Amino acid sequence: MCSSDLTDAIPGDDHFKTRALHTTVKLLSEFLSQLDELPACYEVFKPVSCTLSRLDSSKYPPDIQKDIAGLVLNIAALESRKIQLLVVEKKKPRALRLYEPNIEEVFDGMKKRPMGRTKQERAKLLHKYKREMKGAMREIRRDRSFLAKLKLKETLTSDLERQQKVREIYGSAANQQAEFHKLNKHKKK
Repeated sequence: MCSSDLTDAIPGDDHFKTRALHTTVKLLSEFLSQLDELPACYEVFKPVSCTLSRLDSSKYPPDIQKDIAGLVLNIAALESRKIQLLVVEKKKPRALRLYEPNIEEVFDGMKKRPMGRTKQERAKLLHKYKREMKGAMREIRRDRSFLAKLKLKETLTSDLERQQKVREIYGSAANQQAEFHKLNKHKKK
């Protein structure tokens, strides 16, 4: 077949139909030769074999008859091949029995030396003592800051009271001075 067949040929022309069938059979033979190694090849080409067996090939030229018969024989040869189906495994595989499991220690950045029981207890108590000491120091710092704030507040209030008293004293002294000057003026007149 060539591209001019698609433009020049009349769709109902027998010569065109014969060439189209011949090209189709050749292409199918080529596909079969390429897919021959696949396990499901027979299932793919089984509908093609059914269609070709219903076709009356005696009406076609001998070279087309020969190609059709060869394709049908090749497909029939694939039928004898058995396909291995997927099967579920009957029982679960048993786990291997390990007598000593391989446990890896997690490295946390500190070297741990093997200690006796008394040393472990002493280390635990020392750790607890240090933690309690840190907590006590923190409480003391809080108490100190609280007391410092309280003392500051008391000094500020006492300073305010003292400043008010000083102002009152200066005010009363200024009033006395003013009265004294007034009396002195009256005496001079």
